[in-house]
Amino acid sequence: MTLSSGALSVDSADDLTLGVSLDVATLALVAKTGQITQSEGTRVTVSGATTLDARNAVLTQAGNQFGGLVTIRGTAATVVDQDALSVALDAAGKVSLEAGGTLQVGGRLSGSAGNLEL
Repeated sequence: MTLSSGALSVDSADDLTLGVSLDVATLALVAKTGQITQSEGTRVTVSGATTLDARNAVLTQAGNQFGGLVTIRGTAATVVDQDALSVALDAAGKVSLEAGGTLQVGGRLSGSAGNLEL
């Protein structure tokens, strides 16, 4: 099942799990005290900007495709994109990024636990 939309914004007080595939123009996911995860077999396809704001964001399915800038806010994140990936960081923990094409990273990674893995 795929949820298609123009702009999609989801705000959760705790954990947020994507149980369906997404095909959207822009995406904003917030799980301030929890984590953002993706169920096995789902894909996230975003043609424009994406914002991930959580204690931990884990979007690691092979079919993910982020067409615009991905802004990561919070403590830690792991993001996989089958094509090029452009990321703006505002994180304080371990960030792992994997792209099937060009990878562009900007922003800041702070704190004693800050670690960037490409």
